[in-house]
Amino acid sequence: MPEHPFDDEVVWFMTPGHPMRTDIRNDPSRFYDRLLAAGVYRSQVGPWLVGRYEEAFAATHDEQWSRDPSKLGRQSVTPDGQINYLDMSMLNRDPPEHTRLRRMVQKAFVPSAVARQREEIRGVVQELLGDLSAGEFDFYRDFAAQIPLVVICKMLGVPTERRDDFARWGHAAVARTEPTHDAGDLDEVRRLNAECVEFFSALVETKLRDPGDDLISMLVADDSDGRAGADDVISMSILLHVAGHETTANLLANGMFNLLTHPDQYDLLCTSPENVVSAVEEMLRYDSPARNTTVRYALEPFTWAGHEIVPGDQLFVVLAAANRDPGVFDDPHRFDITRPNNRHLSFGSGIHHCIGAALARLEATVVFEELIANFGRLELLDGGAEWRDSFVIRGLDKLNVRWSETVAV
Repeated sequence: MPEHPFDDEVVWFMTPGHPMRTDIRNDPSRFYDRLLAAGVYRSQVGPWLVGRYEEAFAATHDEQWSRDPSKLGRQSVTPDGQINYLDMSMLNRDPPEHTRLRRMVQKAFVPSAVARQREEIRGVVQELLGDLSAGEFDFYRDFAAQIPLVVICKMLGVPTERRDDFARWGHAAVARTEPTHDAGDLDEVRRLNAECVEFFSALVETKLRDPGDDLISMLVADDSDGRAGADDVISMSILLHVAGHETTANLLANGMFNLLTHPDQYDLLCTSPENVVSAVEEMLRYDSPARNTTVRYALEPFTWAGHEIVPGDQLFVVLAAANRDPGVFDDPHRFDITRPNNRHLSFGSGIHHCIGAALARLEATVVFEELIANFGRLELLDGGAEWRDSFVIRGLDKLNVRWSETVAV
């Protein structure tokens, strides 16, 4: 592979759709090595990038980097009057507002509460796998994308028959966070975002009139100090829907892809299923579904990692590169489901550590438990994998497979 100027490779990395991006999209490991060697790096596109584990971890804890674009005058309402509810969510807020918003839902996502969903999730997995028990199928679209959609819909009290819409809305929300956009694509993203907002706004009104036993009903009924307003509930619902679907769907599909392309590790998991928990952690490290944190902003001038930062500077923490840092992980480009002391950053760190981490881990654990224990082995079809062209997400657009052994149903 020819050595291109690193400045150029960074532009390609940050520009989905770029004609020179194919190699980075399909296998970013070489790019991660170059970013790790470069340290803290100012891109031609504008934002700073950091990939080394030490600096990445520090950045996620450094309050000099804000997640709140409104503090730089960015409005949550676009010129055409559309509200960007993700900008209003806890994802893009600093304390004390972030603390207030996170506290509204944190009880639903503590490990003890999540663990109570294990058997319900197992039932969803068994039903979906049973429907796919013969022939060929797309592991990503037909299975991996469906599991978290069903789970998060049940948690939020959302009708599961709208799953296809939720998947499209989730993709559109992620596309909106990409650092570069095609004008035509952005129009479609705005249209889908409007659909999503209209749906959740109506759903919140319904829950106010007719509450159920679900998270949105709990939010609208909360009368405690710091309780949620209507905009809070809509933004939280959209965030949990997007984050609850996108991250876990890509964890499942990426994990399956890496088992299929590392048959020694697939063999080990099949013969030693007690490794499933450490396997899930390695799936998270090796191909982190959230490739980068969302953007951080400098509000004041300061010196950081030896560089002078000025107000308005932006920073992306490339979590996926930090997870391949040889200073932290032995043989970091090796997929090893028994890797000890796996201190990956795939769920971020600090106050913005992913609130749904325990749920994503549980869903992945149950999926691979069921695949190994009760269903046959899968094979990857020739040309069956296609990586999604995204800066924000590391995930597949398709993962076509077939059963290679008799399926036990």
